Amino acid sequence: MAEALKHLVGQCRGVKIREISTVECDACGMAKVKRQVRRQIRVPPEKAGIRLAIDFHDMSGDPGYTSAMLVTDRYSGYIWDYYLPDRTAPTLIGALEHLLRTLERQLQCRPEVIECDNEIPDSHQVSDFLSIKNGMRLEPSAPYAQSQNGGAERSGGVIKEKARAMRAGAKLPSFLWVEIWRAAVYLYNRTPKYIYNWKTPYERFYTYFAFRDGVVVTERKPDQTHLRVYGCTIQDHLVGTPT
Repeated sequence: MAEALKHLVGQCRGVKIREISTVECDACGMAKVKRQVRRQIRVPPEKAGIRLAIDFHDMSGDPGYTSAMLVTDRYSGYIWDYYLPDRTAPTLIGALEHLLRTLERQLQCRPEVIECDNEIPDSHQVSDFLSIKNGMRLEPSAPYAQSQNGGAERSGGVIKEKARAMRAGAKLPSFLWVEIWRAAVYLYNRTPKYIYNWKTPYERFYTYFAFRDGVVVTERKPDQTHLRVYGCTIQDHLVGTPT
């Protein structure tokens, strides 16, 4: 636009334009903005399991599954993963019901807020299941504003990168994508994070509930002595087989 204005005087009559640079034209800058990101600092929750963020990711290669649903605890960063054959209301409700029942039965924890994109609010059955039946508040992000659900979006991106690297390193076939994703989520939950003072999401999540319940334990560090190189060759050993 600035280049066109420079030639306007010579190509037209009766035009006088004072020199203007693109950096001085705020209106031009606003008009060309493709996406406006809100930079308001999000205050993290003070309790584990109270605020969850849900994000969906498409999957290919595995004949039985088309999507992955990742549920992230905002307090600890801990992720639960569900692999879905479709995204119909009954399938989503079944996965969410399993998660909520597990949290309540094992940890006596009932989530209060669900951060999500518009896929859940657009399904009246799923939104009614969460808000009416379970009394949770939905906080959907604005359309085309992934930054508002940034925690879940970013963790999902990390899981994707980790899964791709693990598959490439182990040279595994594409029909094992679900198992690779499961392993990637498992390792993510047990990897120290700078934002949590180099504690793992696993430790941060379960230590909170240990202190809440008065369990005499300093920390709930994950035991990783069983881990081996992903995709390495193994051999079966039969122990105690009768002769």
